[in-house]
Amino acid sequence: MAAVARLYAVLAEIGSKAQFLAVLPANGPAGRGLDWARFEKLLPDEGLPRDAVVEVASARALGGGTGVAIRAVRTALAKDAAAFAAWVDPYGALYGPGVARAGVDLRRLLVVRPSHQDVGRAAVKVVGSGAFEVVVIDMASLEDVPPQAQTAQKARRGRRPLPPEVMVRKLALLAEKRGTTVLLLSDSTQPRELPWPVALRLELEQRPHELSVRVAKDRRGRVTTTPTWIPLDEAEDLAPPRTARRNRRRPRGMGAASPTAVPDAQPASTSPVPKYELAAHVAQTSESKNRSKRFVAIAFSQLRIEIARANATDTAGPLAVVIAHPNGSVRDEASLLGNTRIDDVSDEARALGILPGFTVAAARARSQALSVRVVSAAAAERALARVAEMALAFGRSTAFSAEENMVFVDVTGCEHLHARDEDPSGARILASRLQECILELGHAARIAVARGPRMAAAFVRRASSASSKEPVLDTDDEAFARLPIDALPLDADTLDWLAKLGLSTIADLRALPPSELGPRLPSSCARDIMALLRGEDETPIVPYEPPEEPEECAELEYGLETNESLLFVVKGLCERLSARLMGRTRCTTHLELVLRLDRALLSDADSPRVSLPMRLAAPIRTPAELMAVLRAKVESYTLAAPILAVTLRATKLVPYEFHARDLFVPEARAEAELPRLVAELCADLGDARVGMFELENRWIPEQRAPKLVPFSGFPLLERRDARLVTRAIEPVRMLTKPIPYTGPVPRDSFLARNEAQEWWRAPKLPPPGSGHDDLAIFIPELGAVAWVVRDRQTKRMLIRGYIEHA
Repeated sequence: MAAVARLYAVLAEIGSKAQFLAVLPANGPAGRGLDWARFEKLLPDEGLPRDAVVEVASARALGGGTGVAIRAVRTALAKDAAAFAAWVDPYGALYGPGVARAGVDLRRLLVVRPSHQDVGRAAVKVVGSGAFEVVVIDMASLEDVPPQAQTAQKARRGRRPLPPEVMVRKLALLAEKRGTTVLLLSDSTQPRELPWPVALRLELEQRPHELSVRVAKDRRGRVTTTPTWIPLDEAEDLAPPRTARRNRRRPRGMGAASPTAVPDAQPASTSPVPKYELAAHVAQTSESKNRSKRFVAIAFSQLRIEIARANATDTAGPLAVVIAHPNGSVRDEASLLGNTRIDDVSDEARALGILPGFTVAAARARSQALSVRVVSAAAAERALARVAEMALAFGRSTAFSAEENMVFVDVTGCEHLHARDEDPSGARILASRLQECILELGHAARIAVARGPRMAAAFVRRASSASSKEPVLDTDDEAFARLPIDALPLDADTLDWLAKLGLSTIADLRALPPSELGPRLPSSCARDIMALLRGEDETPIVPYEPPEEPEECAELEYGLETNESLLFVVKGLCERLSARLMGRTRCTTHLELVLRLDRALLSDADSPRVSLPMRLAAPIRTPAELMAVLRAKVESYTLAAPILAVTLRATKLVPYEFHARDLFVPEARAEAELPRLVAELCADLGDARVGMFELENRWIPEQRAPKLVPFSGFPLLERRDARLVTRAIEPVRMLTKPIPYTGPVPRDSFLARNEAQEWWRAPKLPPPGSGHDDLAIFIPELGAVAWVVRDRQTKRMLIRGYIEHA
């Protein structure tokens, strides 16, 4: 009922009057089905748990566990056309053609091939993403690697592999939270020091035509003491279920109860206006056409102080800032002199009587605890450009002024997009949201909305000294007339002269004759001041054009010597770069992390500039997505010297695709989480270890699915895999190195005869009688059906893979 209450709250928020007549209970079994009736009856819940970890143990993980996992994946993908599954395969033994023959849609099966020491980390990331209905993990790889090999891998990579019992516990917590079924394929012959905390443990044993199942562990104690044998012929004869059709979105404007569109329905845009509302309709239309312009002015009174505090750690007390100009004598703190003038001070320093214009010696005489820092003029311009680029998400164009520390946003026609019942115009909500975004960038600002940029600047200039942080919205003529004269862009001498004449507000200036006031104002701004006094502000802004490749840079006072400190700096760069991408409504597919190392601690052969390029498998743009990708890259990097500067650059941008949401159509979890997960795994493991199977039009088994192809994104593209699936029995596991076989060959083991395969690709024709035979031989020692290849001339036999009924 809590879910129903939350849904009622959502409907009330959007103004819907829909009501529910009843809450229907869910019918059907609690477990996840396998389309195998006899197997499901042996399970406690008549199926696999939907939010738990299940261990499928068999001899060398070959006695039917892979077939059960393939059935679970196939059934989950068939019931939901938007579902995805994942297979963590450290050995790289999963054979794509065999999986496709079992009826699995290869486009919706993500295959991850981490190294042995990375299995735990990769599995936790895959399950924690929540993008998959079923996740299969080959745990036999962890049990096959001896402890000395794991220690060598740890020293080589610099990462500590997760113990199996710790990894399983993490997977259990994530599976319960995400509602994912996790299948662990383990080797029942390997001893363990500690049992795994799984919800269900199945022990399988295979014979040529039957399979035994025993429930060895259940979270509710429903175990069986003796195994039950079931025939495999039933599972083999079952046809793969048909893939469900994707839910089609209902056309816009149709309610939930209207299955079809009305044939003669007239669009809302062309509906006739009643006669008694025609006058109001025309008046409203003309008013919308003549709507005045609207601009937002953002003032930063402590911009340089905030930059100095962000770059240093010992600036908590009184702080003064000196601006370093390109051709000036002041470059850093070492070049400061006693007679150097201070350009900006913090509130703590102002409370001690230290003001801008003081010399460093005079300011230090007021307070010995005063800290003086040097901030370059380029750093302030980069901060203003960052805010201007972020503000593109709120208006049509932006501009900034480095002299006044202001950013201007043209929001004409954009205020109504933020309108609510408490704010019909939307101006206050727009300004509040813009202020929240600026606070996330680490800046405090005052915001004003007016008819023009100069009027907005006048409001925000006067309000910059006020204690309230609320945006200024009283921008009518009367409010503008009440402003003092120091809100106008006049120099100090002109303001002193007007004050001596007894003029204190803009209303006093409006009362003077224009012919007498205009000639007495400075010629550089007389025309603009007189236009403002008349209530006119047609000043255009010069639009800011952001660079093609957005980047963020952090210069450090002390070098970074650990990966943890580098991650702390990179996190801030990700937040700022994400703000730039969101302002452009763009995503990135290529990132570059540039590190500038301390040259004094490097050898002559090492370069002080290190570039770490990253090609992403899917476009990303949020801070969490960027940080997840960069974390994997930074953790695997070894610092050769302290880092003095860090630059994060997005080298390739793509448009962001908006997806309309529907209250009545369920959204696939994979569409939101899969791009981020694939990008993170590719940055951590490599592009060749993450991807999908794609069948090739080849006859040689090794060439039918030679490598994983990158994830293509959404929507899924149609592929030719269905035409390349054969009816012949194929293995589901392929060995990278064949194993010699010297055992007996039963009479009914023959599968196919191969001769002169792809002869058109060979430099010369093979001799007559050459070729090999494919055999399916059950090996009792392994408890599995092996795919054996026998050379026709030498009679040598090799085990190439294993066949399981799926």
